[in-house]
Formats: sequence, structure tokens, C-alpha cells
Amino acid sequence: MADGRRIENQHQQLEMRIQSDVRDTMQAIQSTKARMDAAVLARQSSEEQYQSELRKFSEGTSTVFLVVQRQTAMITARNTELRAQTDLSKAIADFERATTRTLAAHKISIP
Repeated sequence: MADGRRIENQHQQLEMRIQSDVRDTMQAIQSTKARMDAAVLARQSSEEQYQSELRKFSEGTSTVFLVVQRQTAMITARNTELRAQTDLSKAIADFERATTRTLAAHKISIP
């Protein structure tokens, strides 16, 4: 009888950990998606600023220093966007791991 209760308690604890893992991975997807959206906007803005600086330079109203500064900012924004894309892919993979394999293996459903 005691073994039955112990096993049931362990099962309930496992179920709670799995539910927590699923909630955490869902939250990670939401936050990385927001970060991804912000990174896309930042990259688009930096590309526009770089193009604008190039136009100013070709008109003679800017300097090489400013063009290179805008180019560096654009490259940094692109790298940030790629990092955000990678993080979002990882968050999605973590969510799929938490929901598919773990839940199915233990025959657990989340209400």
C-alpha cells in the first residue's frame, strides 16, 4: 500500500515537472519571438540608415567614417537578428521535445 502511494506521488511529481517544462518552453518561445520581431525591425532600420548614408556620401555630404559606422551598425543588427532566429529555433525545438516525446512517453495530457 505504501509503495502504491509512493509511486503515485512520484508520478504526480513527474507530471508537475513536465507541465512546468511545457509552460517554460512556451514562455521561451513567446519571449524569443518578441526579441526576433525587435531584431528584424532594428536590422531593417539599420539597413535604411546605411543606404541613406551611402546616398549622402555619393552626394558629398557625408564622410567615409560615417558610412563605415552605419555599415558596422547594420552588420551588428544582422548578427543580432541571426542570433534571435537561432534562439527562436532552439526554443521551438525545446517546446517540441517537452510536448511530444515526454508527454507521450508518460501518457500525460495537459488540460
